[in-house]
Amino acid sequence: MKSYLKIFKNISNKTSKIYNLTNESFCQILFCRISYFITPLFIILKFNPNFLTLTNFLISIFMGIFIIVGTEQYFNLGIIFYLLYRILDFSDGTVARYFSISTFYGRFIDGLADIFLNAFLLLSLSIYSFQLFENMSLLILGFLASIFTIFDSLIYDKYAALVRWHNKENKKKVLPYIKRSFLPKLPKVYNDIYSLLIISLLFLNQEQNLFLIAIILIFIFFIISAVQTFFIHVYFASINLSYNAKVKNSAKAQKKPKS
Repeated sequence: MKSYLKIFKNISNKTSKIYNLTNESFCQILFCRISYFITPLFIILKFNPNFLTLTNFLISIFMGIFIIVGTEQYFNLGIIFYLLYRILDFSDGTVARYFSISTFYGRFIDGLADIFLNAFLLLSLSIYSFQLFENMSLLILGFLASIFTIFDSLIYDKYAALVRWHNKENKKKVLPYIKRSFLPKLPKVYNDIYSLLIISLLFLNQEQNLFLIAIILIFIFFIISAVQTFFIHVYFASINLSYNAKVKNSAKAQKKPKS
C-alpha cells in the first residue's frame, strides 16, 4: 500500500506538469487524472508500456465490435471500452517515463492506436446508427467523419515531419506544431464537446431523438476539426516552409548517354 501511494504521488506530481489545461482539453485532463489510480498497479507489476499500447489497440477493436452488434447492452459496453481506452492512453506514457524507457517506437504505435480508436469509433457509430434509424445519409456522414479523422492525424504528422526536415536543412527553429493562434486551440474545445457527447450516449438510448442529435453532432465536430486542421496547417506551412528544399541529385544513379 505504501508503495502504491508513493508511486501515485510521484506520477501525479510529474504528469500534472506535462498535462494541464494550458495545453490539453478539460476531458483529457479528467481522463489523465483518473489514470493516476490505475497506473501505479502497472508500475508495481512492471508492465511494458508498449504492451499497454497494444492492449489499447485491442480495446479499440472490441469497442467497435460491441457497438456494431447493435443491442443496447453491447453498445453501452462499447462506449465504456472507449472511455477505458481514453484513460489507459495516459498509462503507457506514464509507465515509460517512470522507468525512463520512452522510445520513438512507443510514440509511433501510440499514435497509430489513437488513429484506429477514432476511426473504429466513428465507423461503428455510423453502422449502429444506420441499423437503428435506417438513414443512409447518417451512414455516409459517419463514414466521412471516420475518413476525415484519419486525415486529421496525418496532417499533424506530415507538417511536423516537414518542419523538422526544413529546420535541419535551413538551420531554422520553427516549432513542429502550431501554437500561437486562437484557432489551433479550438480542437481542445471540439475534444471536450465530442467527448461529452460520446459519454451522453450511455444515457440517451431510450431517447431516440436526442440520441440521433448527439450522433450527428459527434460526426460533425470530428469533420469540422479535420477541416480546420487542414486549412490552418496549409496557411502556416505557406509561412513557415517557404524556403528552398534541397533537390536530390539523381544524376549519379543514371547512366550517362553514350556519345
